Amino acid sequence: MSKPGEHADALGILSASIEVQSLLAVETIPGVVILAAAGSNGPGVGYLRCANHNLLSWEAPGDGGRAGAESQCSADGDYLLEAAEDDQGNAQPEKWIRVRVYASRLVQGSAASVYLRDVYSNAIAGADVTAAEAAAGVVVTWQVAVTNRGSGWLHRIRVWLDALATGLAVSPDGSDWSAPTTEAAALNLGDLGPGSQVALHLRRTILAAAESDPGVLSHLKFSFQAF
Repeated sequence: MSKPGEHADALGILSASIEVQSLLAVETIPGVVILAAAGSNGPGVGYLRCANHNLLSWEAPGDGGRAGAESQCSADGDYLLEAAEDDQGNAQPEKWIRVRVYASRLVQGSAASVYLRDVYSNAIAGADVTAAEAAAGVVVTWQVAVTNRGSGWLHRIRVWLDALATGLAVSPDGSDWSAPTTEAAALNLGDLGPGSQVALHLRRTILAAAESDPGVLSHLKFSFQAF
């Protein structure tokens, strides 16, 4: 069983000390509050189940009926539920949900479809722009903190953008901008000890008359090594 702050969940993105959310979870089962859903799940429909003996499991969107390992949740507290292996047998720890469990309210055998939807307005999107600004085109920049939420060191933290991203760029200092779309070309943020953080600057160019693109919120991708 994984705990909050372990595996992919160890890396957090904060804005003004508040965790950035790229996906909104709608629906749950009795006794469970979904605190956060990793952007790697992608928007779509996942499944949350409670088997006998308070065993909870998570099936990420698109995983075709394969749920991750069951976690024993017999006491109140926060837990990390991870997706199953993919079709090639590779672990998918980056597809997680963090939940708060009220054990006495769990219902054995309960299940629910969980709808993961893009978040239209948060720190990754930057501040909302006016209709006039969107019509004319605008460039907005902002800063987030990449944080080690875990108890061990995170090494070679790297950030890049989904190949479908448009108008996004990243920088370590707000001046040297780049838009890498592969891990091989990713921006290296270095190493982080437990509880420490490093700044990441983001820039979004909104072209004149551009339409809303909530998908921009999940275009950031991260990798790191923990040992």
